[in-house]
Amino acid sequence: MNNSYNSENEHEQDKFRSLSSPIRHSDYSDNVEIINERQKERHNALYHPLSSPIKRQSTHHGTSRSNVINRRNKHDKLKEIRERHIQEKLVSNRERVANKQATIDYSRNLEEQGNDLFDENELIEMEERERQEKIEEEKKLQLELEEFLRAEQEELEGLVASLEL
Repeated sequence: MNNSYNSENEHEQDKFRSLSSPIRHSDYSDNVEIINERQKERHNALYHPLSSPIKRQSTHHGTSRSNVINRRNKHDKLKEIRERHIQEKLVSNRERVANKQATIDYSRNLEEQGNDLFDENELIEMEERERQEKIEEEKKLQLELEEFLRAEQEELEGLVASLEL
């Protein structure tokens, strides 16, 4: 009877264990270890991101969906960076062309102003006039000098004639 009581008691305890928790005792310790390991991995990934190895998640649905989204985001970001780089390059080229054109326009403007101020033909005519005026002035001065010298010569001859008398 004692044996039968023990076997019945064990049978009831097994029933009780199976009804009280869907996880058996041996499964329970394995599950706790798995949970602890996952928590450690999350902790290391969160608080020590550079020291934890990069691993792909084991769940197929979450990984593939997040990878598709991440790839899309990465593709969009790369496309945006490429477009921004192209736009910056275009703006730079436009500025360079605009600066070059502004320099050319400025030099043309200065050249035109210089040409307006001093026309080549006018300069030649002015130099010719100045040279003619100088020649005429020299001729006038030459004539005045000759007239002065003649007057002085006559005066000296008159003084010498008056002394000889």
